[in-house]
Amino acid sequence: MALEFTVYLVTSRSETFLTNDFLLETTESLIAVDAMMTVSNAQLLRRCADALGKPPWIFLIYPWEKSCPLF
Repeated sequence: MALEFTVYLVTSRSETFLTNDFLLETTESLIAVDAMMTVSNAQLLRRCADALGKPPWIFLIYPWEKSCPLF
């Protein structure tokens, strides 16, 4: 059975280079892929996620450093 989900794009304010985050909504939960650079922009992501009203949360912090073993 295929997993169905909806992807939401949350873009930071222009003063922080329009960084993108993604919220992945499944039927039962939310996954946040976070790359926000400031607390205020992370709070924006949180408000968007809260509006969807789906716990529990899984946060994936997106690594940008090339030395990360995930690359």
